Amino acid sequence: MSDKVLLTGISGWIAKHTAIELLNLDFEVLGTVRNQSLIEQTKNTISKYAPKDKLSFVELDLL
Repeated sequence: MSDKVLLTGISGWIAKHTAIELLNLDFEVLGTVRNQSLIEQTKNTISKYAPKDKLSFVELDLL
């Protein structure tokens, strides 16, 4: 079983790079986004550099 990490703001530049490193180190990554429309774009970018089988997303309402 791999460790799980919550990565807030995963659609941002730094968080994407962090997610790639974590996934390549075999962590399970749960990323938060403010808008569901950002999920596909973020998933596509990350999948170019790391496996996405341990990547999941959740939309957060910050208001």
